[in-house]
Amino acid sequence: MKTYYCIYTTVLHSTGGVSLPAELHIYSPFNDVVLPDETVGYVVVKAYIPSTTPEEKILLEASHFFPVPGDLSLEAYEQSIPDCLSLFIVSLGTVPMWMETLSDSITRVFSVAVSDYVRDGMRSSVVQ
Repeated sequence: MKTYYCIYTTVLHSTGGVSLPAELHIYSPFNDVVLPDETVGYVVVKAYIPSTTPEEKILLEASHFFPVPGDLSLEAYEQSIPDCLSLFIVSLGTVPMWMETLSDSITRVFSVAVSDYVRDGMRSSVVQ
């Protein structure tokens, strides 16, 4: 049995203004229509975030994809999309070190080490 995918080049934008290159892998039945450039969608993915990002692309494998409908050629297309101010990350992993306080003396962060099967193999990422 063959499985077909479309692979899209995309960018993840953070609330801090950082843009990270990514590659989105979406299951696509044989002879399915490829999405036009600039299509916006809400996506549920398994992700691999390499430690060398942004030099190496983040790999995203979609389990659910919801393209925003509309005419991409119209300026109103992007204006009709509700704001989503941040990425949502849901993961199960381990916290390999203690929490640390950033230089602003207020923000506290910790890292989570996660592993999942992404793009034909087990991949490990650390998210802070």
